[in-house]
Amino acid sequence: GLYYFLSHKILWKTSLCPILWTLVFVVAACCILFPLAFIPQALFFSGVMTPWLGIPLALLVALVELLVVVMIFSAIILLPITDKLFDEVLVLRGHEQLVLESNNNSCCGCCSAVSIIKMILSIVTLPINLIPVVGTVLWVFINGRFYAWDAHSHYHYELKSRKFFGQKKFVRQRWFAYHMFGMQAMALELIPFANVLFVFTNTVGAALWAADMEDKEAVNSNNKTTEGDDSDAAAAAAVMMEKQEETATKDDDDQLVTKYQSYPTEETNLPGSNPSAVSYGP
Repeated sequence: GLYYFLSHKILWKTSLCPILWTLVFVVAACCILFPLAFIPQALFFSGVMTPWLGIPLALLVALVELLVVVMIFSAIILLPITDKLFDEVLVLRGHEQLVLESNNNSCCGCCSAVSIIKMILSIVTLPINLIPVVGTVLWVFINGRFYAWDAHSHYHYELKSRKFFGQKKFVRQRWFAYHMFGMQAMALELIPFANVLFVFTNTVGAALWAADMEDKEAVNSNNKTTEGDDSDAAAAAAVMMEKQEETATKDDDDQLVTKYQSYPTEETNLPGSNPSAVSYGP
């Protein structure tokens, strides 16, 4: 997503101003979280543990809290911008028709449900981060699938018209891919200040993934059409061969009848005999 975003300047026009506003928001959030969250947590963990372990753990927890704040900001403020960026990537990948046909669809309760589940789960599982390092990895793993699902909400509902349970089935069938994408995206957004850029590049990555799925679906559809045409052609050829065999069998029967009719009869007319007279004695 990062390479594609940097190599296509047309995407910068949509993202530049939102990136600056997101940067301002992240700086403000850091200024608030540092005195209200990081310092108290550092003092607490240093008292419970050794200072060399308590301070890094407090910093890690503060970064996770910052990520949750950024996710909430993205879901509320940046959603129209990220949806537009998603559509622009699909158009660049040649799926303009998919975007144009879906302009009348609006995402309401379905997308909100996924976003709300993601937010609640990320907040409820925050205490897992108290386990040094392993807890953060586990937190990212638990929330990864819902992060990726929410990143594709625009694609599933507004572009493909999939309802909630249809999306759930689709995601479950590809659970490993959604886990991996979500974990990588969340790990990138844990990086302070750089996460401002990764919020948008992750959207680009999600759109590229959706474009790949559309390409694969088109190839499978073409293959099925070709197989169907081949099956029809094979059926037509089989019918033609059957008709030819029937015609050949009929010709053979006619030849046999003609040959049989050409055989001499049992009665033989002798010279000088009366064909109408029949002798019954010696």
